[in-house]
Amino acid sequence: MHPKPPHGVPVKLSILTDKIFDQFFTKEMKTFEQFHMAYLEVCNKFNTIMLGQHYVAPDKEKIEEYFTEWKKESNDQTRKDNLIKHLQEDVKISHTDQSVVTTGILVPPAAMILKKTGEKIPQLKRFRLDFVPDFLFVPVVTLIAVFGVKAANQKNATSQPVSQKAG
Repeated sequence: MHPKPPHGVPVKLSILTDKIFDQFFTKEMKTFEQFHMAYLEVCNKFNTIMLGQHYVAPDKEKIEEYFTEWKKESNDQTRKDNLIKHLQEDVKISHTDQSVVTTGILVPPAAMILKKTGEKIPQLKRFRLDFVPDFLFVPVVTLIAVFGVKAANQKNATSQPVSQKAG
């Protein structure tokens, strides 16, 4: 567990938010378009840096409310605290599904085993997998498997009743 500074964000995230705030939210920011782009770029930056988590920005109307609040405030620390508060409240963190990670780890060696045994098993021999280079075969099979797992998870998520999704 990371220690938390006064505004409730873990230390690593706090340092990151300070740098991102200084980089994207400047005093020269005057229009909503500039603020909107900066907010979306912050979410994109988090998605790039924070492995295993994905930030989904709130809708445009919500960001417009933040901009109105932003314009009223002149103190940079208060602006930064408000930004952190909004990121915590409204930016949804969706974690990578464990089945996707497991598939990504287990499929490459399984693909190599399939390719090697395909040279000896008559039913697989007709596919002539030995003509496909390893550097193409393994990633293609892995991508197909990961997309298949994601599609199956998506289908399962949409077929569950709402009461089960919330839990």
